[in-house]
Amino acid sequence: MSFSGKFFNFIFLLLLTVSIASSGCRTSEVSREQVQELEKVDNQGQKALMKEYDDAVKKHHQMQSDNTKEMMKQRKKQQKQYNKTQQRSLWDRLFKRKCKTDYGNG
Repeated sequence: MSFSGKFFNFIFLLLLTVSIASSGCRTSEVSREQVQELEKVDNQGQKALMKEYDDAVKKHHQMQSDNTKEMMKQRKKQQKQYNKTQQRSLWDRLFKRKCKTDYGNG
């Protein structure tokens, strides 16, 4: 029984492919517990940053004069009314999605 060189080449390539495919490194995989731990740490960091930001905003508002606070309150009301008048009708928003207007597709 004689084996040709093509057969040996085929067997060699087959063994090489199998060995490469099966020798994967498992260190790159992250366990579910590690992912949850990272998310927990990230969430705690986000909460701390949000608390700092909220405290800074409160401090900023407390430092404003009464006239400025009143002016800010009036501008907020005006902006709310302006946005309400610029919004498209409910019918247009529900059924005419491609309707383009000067003030957006709101």
